[in-house]
Amino acid sequence: MPIRPIYIVFVTVALAITLAPPRADAGKRRVAIAPFDGPARRATRARATVVRAVAAEHTVLPDAAVARAWRQLGAKRRRPADYARVARAVGADALVTGVVRARGRRATLRLTVRAGATGEAIDTIRVPMRRGRLARTAFAEDLADAIAWAEPVDREPPVAARRRRATAADSGDDAAGPATPRVDAAPTELRATAAPAARVTGPRAAVRAGLSVTSRDLTFSYQASLAPEQRPVAYDGGPVGGVAVAGRVYPSRFVDRVPAAEHLDRVALVFELDRAVGMRSRYSDGAMDYDLPTDQSRWGVGARYVLPLGSVDVDTGIGYGQLRHHIDDGGVDLGVPDVQYRYLDVGAAVAAPVAKRVSARVSARYLAIVGAGEIVTASAYGRAAVRGIDMDAAVAYAIAPEVDLSAGVRYLRVALDFDGTGDMATARDGDPDQDVGGAADRYVGGYVQVGYAF
Repeated sequence: MPIRPIYIVFVTVALAITLAPPRADAGKRRVAIAPFDGPARRATRARATVVRAVAAEHTVLPDAAVARAWRQLGAKRRRPADYARVARAVGADALVTGVVRARGRRATLRLTVRAGATGEAIDTIRVPMRRGRLARTAFAEDLADAIAWAEPVDREPPVAARRRRATAADSGDDAAGPATPRVDAAPTELRATAAPAARVTGPRAAVRAGLSVTSRDLTFSYQASLAPEQRPVAYDGGPVGGVAVAGRVYPSRFVDRVPAAEHLDRVALVFELDRAVGMRSRYSDGAMDYDLPTDQSRWGVGARYVLPLGSVDVDTGIGYGQLRHHIDDGGVDLGVPDVQYRYLDVGAAVAAPVAKRVSARVSARYLAIVGAGEIVTASAYGRAAVRGIDMDAAVAYAIAPEVDLSAGVRYLRVALDFDGTGDMATARDGDPDQDVGGAADRYVGGYVQVGYAF
């Protein structure tokens, strides 16, 4: 039976399609890779690795063009429409953004692949970093596949396309070829925005809560000639358990649009509270023993500026706090006045990793005490020059990226230098001279806390 011509044509076309060599750029996408957020050194190194991985499968647009369009985006909320404007400005089918989040020596890179046409996220890929380098090499295949899902878009930015068509119409040349995309021919709303400020990644807030133990020791300096019954009454308290809560909040990290974000993102508001639970003070006047309820608490608030120096974080700042020790004497003359120190503090802290999942923190603060409570009244030891120091050292173990367990010790010392105007500082031996020159009020303790960062 003769072969009909229609079958010959059909077979010829099918063979041509099947055997034709594939286009060199089949499946390739034009990809814009935005500057990565996070610690500068790690972010730059991670982006360079991602650029090389993407270039193996797709076409990476020039860094200068992408960076210029990204700067023009400004510090907006960065909604999908904003990402789409950047992609249109450079003629990208897909846009890749990255954020490096670091905690000590550990870090994670979060990559987001967005469709250039809509700015919507196609996929998010998380890659661990070790010693500043991307730890998982298989991410390149996942990233290339996610980019391939992006639909090709018009290669020309809208303004450039309109200019080319207008030029062709003026010259009467309808066969004008496609113009090369120009980044500087971006939409008006893109050029009008301000350059974005760099953002610092990390937790927006962190809180710690746990148990504490504190002991108080109050001693006086006095004339050696005083008889034992004439000497001031000291306070020697044993360890007492309590609860301790502390935390810090980075306000600007909750806001998308922040001027000077690079510096404001490093500013933290901090708070702390340590309160003894079930504390009692025992006193004996020789005739009767007393077991008196006692209230001991400490709280403070402040502001800190965190400065990263490699893997070490240094934070400095100021704050305000109070330390109170009150004995409910029930009318018994104990000879130990209450204290309520009110102070401004200034100091610094250093935090650094010491081993895998283990970090250490040491801090020291000077206390400029503006009030001391009953102990410096005229009926007690009188006016005094008061100053103090607060030191803390802790070790933390990371149970999970957001959770850690910490243990530390704390030492606080307040020195009082009396001027001899108080009733309890003079005439203890019958003469009007000053008998008590000063006092040292020490608080030593430790704590165990669980921390959560988010």
